[in-house]
Amino acid sequence: MFLRMQNPYSSSIRCGPLQTQAEGSCTILMKKIVFICFIFILASCQQNPDVSKTHSLEQSAKAAGQKNPSLFVVRHVVRSNDLYVECFAPDITFMTKSNQKKRGKAVVSIDGVRYGEYRTAAFIIESLPSGTHLINIEIKDTNNHPLGLRKQFYVTVP
Repeated sequence: MFLRMQNPYSSSIRCGPLQTQAEGSCTILMKKIVFICFIFILASCQQNPDVSKTHSLEQSAKAAGQKNPSLFVVRHVVRSNDLYVECFAPDITFMTKSNQKKRGKAVVSIDGVRYGEYRTAAFIIESLPSGTHLINIEIKDTNNHPLGLRKQFYVTVP
């Protein structure tokens, strides 16, 4: 009868269902590979902007003597029947004590009817009725002159 002895100098690293000594390093390696694949997939999913449309927007804004409208960003979230809105406007401040930027306000219309105006960059429109609504936000100066910054979007309130 012979006894089998394992060679202490041989490596028994296997990645798969029968992992042995290097289970931790194999798991880390697999996580790195999955992460790298995820990054490649994410990078390939980015949309290329249509340069001709962006260029024409900039030209029309310059011709009208207005700011670049593509830099005006509005983020919104519907929670229950409240609409949370956050506006990012270039070179516009909603604070009353700023001398560096032009002061402005957000004029809000819902379904074509003027709802109100806000002198803050973030605001809440409360108690919207159920259904789909067209929200229009336009940035105007304190004298109600349009600054050429406007966004429209639809929201659905459950």
